[in-house]
Amino acid sequence: MSDILITLLSPRALEERVLNALLQTDGVAFLSSTPTALHGLPGDTLTQSEQVLGHAKATEFRLVTDDSRIPALLDSLQKEFVGCGLRFWTTPVMDSGEFK
Repeated sequence: MSDILITLLSPRALEERVLNALLQTDGVAFLSSTPTALHGLPGDTLTQSEQVLGHAKATEFRLVTDDSRIPALLDSLQKEFVGCGLRFWTTPVMDSGEFK
């Protein structure tokens, strides 16, 4: 099995719901989250203040899990967050560990 990094971009309004969903997922030992700004979104998806700022406020979640868990995790998120603007991508993890 290989590790995969999943990056999720969530509208700020969904931050707690997404966090709770991820924390309840088997195989997620830990994750990180950080406030971020999304650029390049279609103008009709932005609020008026976001159009003025030129970006949408979002939360970026990152977690590493083994590749066998990816289909179930993405399916679960799709069912819970369909149409909510949650975006994702996956990236192979070449190496990981902890410096002790």
